[in-house]
Amino acid sequence: SKLTITISCIIKDIYIEKQDIVTFLVVVISTIFVPTASTKWAILAPIIVPVFMQNSFTAEYAQAVFRAGNSAVMGISPLFSSKETPFTA
Repeated sequence: SKLTITISCIIKDIYIEKQDIVTFLVVVISTIFVPTASTKWAILAPIIVPVFMQNSFTAEYAQAVFRAGNSAVMGISPLFSSKETPFTA
């Protein structure tokens, strides 16, 4: 879609040193709209991983940046964090 192409172009055009920060912010902002990590990863992985690999970062590093951004927001709201835990009271 146009949105994925636009996000990919924005992330790719940013300097390598700031690419992980921008990806972190994209994940943080998308967490507000898509609170589950697996759905968000399914949407963002086809964008994030190829862009990181083009700049000689590994796919594992892309996932680590994704998880850091996701967990930073999940701790803020109890509503978001309760959707991630399989055992709810």
